[in-house]
Amino acid sequence: QAIYDHARSTDERPLCLVASFIHPHDPYACRKKHWDLYEDDDIALPTAPRPAAKDNDAHSLRLEKVIALDAVDLSDDEIRTARRAYYANVSYVDEWVGKLMDTLEECEMAQNTTVMLVADHGDMLGERGLWYKMSFLEWSNRIPLIIWQPNTFKARRVSQAVAQVDVLPTLLDIAADKTTPKPEPIDPLCGRSLLDLCKGNDKNDSDRCVSEYLAEGAKAPMLMIRQGTLKYIHCPSDDEQLFDLENDPDELQNLAANPKHQATIAEFRKQVKAHWNTDKMTEKVIHSQHKRRTLYAALRMGKYTSWDYDPRPDPSQQYTRSHLELSDFDVKSRYPRPTAFKPKWK
Repeated sequence: QAIYDHARSTDERPLCLVASFIHPHDPYACRKKHWDLYEDDDIALPTAPRPAAKDNDAHSLRLEKVIALDAVDLSDDEIRTARRAYYANVSYVDEWVGKLMDTLEECEMAQNTTVMLVADHGDMLGERGLWYKMSFLEWSNRIPLIIWQPNTFKARRVSQAVAQVDVLPTLLDIAADKTTPKPEPIDPLCGRSLLDLCKGNDKNDSDRCVSEYLAEGAKAPMLMIRQGTLKYIHCPSDDEQLFDLENDPDELQNLAANPKHQATIAEFRKQVKAHWNTDKMTEKVIHSQHKRRTLYAALRMGKYTSWDYDPRPDPSQQYTRSHLELSDFDVKSRYPRPTAFKPKWK
């Protein structure tokens, strides 16, 4: 509807639209037509088994408690069912992306519209015995990022490490053109623009990204640094982790204690120290928790008021109304727009 409204509008400003989908996400419930796209026999079981407690990392052990992993015994069929439903919901989103792209094409906006597809997290889907997100392991931490503008970028796959903090700097560069200056950010930005990578220029790229985690299962702030194919995970309450994703894509070998990698570990520690103060971050988190608990308790008293934003339509501007100029409305409410009527008389 927003795309149609923009195509019919006389507003010359460019459109910026965010379409947000819950799927793919737990609970793994899907529509039958998307479920039927897949067969149980084609659904692979997890490749990384659940480690024994003595061999597992501290954060994963906490997550096992968070998700009550041992509350039930999952059969292979149940695991395949959950993964099949997740794939079905990926196809659900794919269908909607197709509808949006078709609408851009229909409204003759496809050639000058940049489309960015990005997610907020992945899902462990039974890998290492874990489900849902909450982990810096690849299945949870790795997300899709597609930037599409056929008139500007050729199709290519970028291998460099990037992160969500790079999205806003990229959008700022996209918003700028020959006649519009680049918008100035209000606050300092941590990421870098990905426009050069989109154009195939990777000579000066850092091939590095940083991610923070301060949610379920964490006893202290967690930091992940990805440099090239190396991933380093730091948390003051846990042992360090270092994975070589090129040679160990399933992250089965923690190289942090390996003597050959101590220089690398030292460099990552230096980067962690430069990035943030974990003690101060912990104080800020606990202070924020106290504030939100107090506010939540206040909101639960008397009539509950939701924080949700509910945009309401304005029917007075949607239909033919006596206060609207009928001829103008008939023209503006249609796309393709009718040829302007020019009467011989005034």
